[in-house]
Amino acid sequence: MQPRSHIIALDATERPAPAWPEPDMSLLESRRGEIQPLPMEVFPPAWRAWIEDTAQGAGAPVDYVALALLASTAAVVGCGMRVRAIATWHEPLILWVAVVGGPSTGKSPALGAARRLLDRIELEMRLGDEVRLREHSQCVEIANARTAKWQLEIKEAIKNGLAPPDMPADAMAPEPFVPRQVIVTDTTIEAVADILRGNPRGIILWRDELSAWIGNMSRYSGGSDQAQWLEAWPAARLTVNRKNRPPVLVPHFAASILGGLQPDKLAEILAGADDGLAARFLFGWPGPAPHVRPSLRRGGLDDDALERLRWIEGVSGTAEEPRTIELDANARGLFDEFSTEHHADAQDLEGFEAGFFGKGMGHVLRLAGVLALLEASEDDGRPPVISADIFSQAAGLWRGYFWPHARVALNVVGGPPRRRMERRVLVWLRARGLLNVSREGVRRDALGQDLNAAETSALMGRLVRAGWVREATSTREGPGRPATAWDVNPVLFGVK
Repeated sequence: MQPRSHIIALDATERPAPAWPEPDMSLLESRRGEIQPLPMEVFPPAWRAWIEDTAQGAGAPVDYVALALLASTAAVVGCGMRVRAIATWHEPLILWVAVVGGPSTGKSPALGAARRLLDRIELEMRLGDEVRLREHSQCVEIANARTAKWQLEIKEAIKNGLAPPDMPADAMAPEPFVPRQVIVTDTTIEAVADILRGNPRGIILWRDELSAWIGNMSRYSGGSDQAQWLEAWPAARLTVNRKNRPPVLVPHFAASILGGLQPDKLAEILAGADDGLAARFLFGWPGPAPHVRPSLRRGGLDDDALERLRWIEGVSGTAEEPRTIELDANARGLFDEFSTEHHADAQDLEGFEAGFFGKGMGHVLRLAGVLALLEASEDDGRPPVISADIFSQAAGLWRGYFWPHARVALNVVGGPPRRRMERRVLVWLRARGLLNVSREGVRRDALGQDLNAAETSALMGRLVRAGWVREATSTREGPGRPATAWDVNPVLFGVK
């Protein structure tokens, strides 16, 4: 990207600027580092074999296939299953999963393996759509005919000085036909609400790259989409406004999410998103898969996996009458212990980490429900139940895998609040290619007015000390006056 200069115009007659110092590159650090590998023992044997063989065939880390399986299992269940922790606490089997990795790390083929299973289930679900469409078309024609008759009755009543008749119920036109669907790829929250009218148990939003979806939330809806997605995470009741049409009420906005994120997009996409969006995602950022010669690669047995996933889809209840997965007595005891430890550990966290950790109890219960379903699908179709072993596996998966992976992913955005703000400004400057910038430009456009003028000046002062900006001397307003504009170190744009 070639840097641009359009906020502060410098006087070409000024003397040459001094050399830039070496900037603090840690503010833009996006290296993954060492993180715990995925504990494959949490998956039952047949599913574990499918994950490992499928990953090898795709040349991808097992993490990508496994995380896609977790999200896909949640997708076919949705709010038709729920985990009951106590009488007043139920968690829907809704998962938001982000797999992190650069290009050519195998994300797409690995996720595509689970996508193939869902595609086949979706095709089977649509077998009855032709009949449903005929019935819907018939209702539309009946409503049109009844409306025409009612309009004539109104005219006749008015002509005879009588009270016009009420609109009959069968004159109400039905909502547009909605096909059976599991996968949604690129859509707004209004469109998802329409799809959920015909698929009340739930869907999965499937994106190869999540960055565009996250970016478009604020770009095209003024932030309203993001606020409503935050409300949707518990599969709660949600009213969604639609353009030129009445609002749609979704009793259970059950939408799982699965998508990829490139490491260099993390800071730009999640900057300023400390409102709970990132905290709702389970992050997986694996290292590269070991190389296996193509001639030796195995492939997963999709037909067997499909049969098990089909069983899970069939055993699920409905949105109106969901089935409940219980914790047995031993699992409830472990849940109490985990809750006590989790509460104590949460006291020392802040920012993104506090937000993610705060969702940990719900995430563990949801993961336990999914793992219980995967195990039951291999065990002659017995009813799923969360045993002490399954709860321990879910808690260990969250604590030992998802929590450290989230910390790495979210710390790319900035870690502590002050450092996150500094990184947020640098990411904004780099994305727009700005060589110089005003205090008001930073405060208004980069920070969304989260800081006042004095706080913005203090932040820019820290970036001066870090070697990333320096005061633009042509804009000085006199001795002792705070700087109101800064030049940007071209190293930010890869210029030495």
